[in-house]
Amino acid sequence: MRRRIHLKSFTSITLALLLATPFTAFPKDSKEKDPDAIGDRNVSGKVNFYSLEKEIAVGKQLAQQVERQSKVVNDPVVSEYINRVGQNLVRNSDAKVPFTIKVIEDPTVNAFALPGGFFFVDSGLIMRADT
Repeated sequence: MRRRIHLKSFTSITLALLLATPFTAFPKDSKEKDPDAIGDRNVSGKVNFYSLEKEIAVGKQLAQQVERQSKVVNDPVVSEYINRVGQNLVRNSDAKVPFTIKVIEDPTVNAFALPGGFFFVDSGLIMRADT
């Protein structure tokens, strides 16, 4: 029997996880730790081995391999919802690249990211979120 993904439950669990994250006050004099400076903090590190263009190209190649070896979920409701949640997180981050977020049909409770803004969520993670 096939289980259906309950987006309302997934939203509740996502919100609970965000609220469970411990909050600590950041000193305003430290730009790197200042959440008001998101997008302008340069927290990615000091050394860049690749340009952003090269990073995106490498990630695109790897993402194509993942998509050839895995079954991508093409349900527009699930894909749109997961993409919307992910893009909201990206918009409020220090990311310097556009993100491509896809769901893979896999029972594992997992997600992973590739260089250049390619992000994959296993359907098992979404299915598990409703319990």
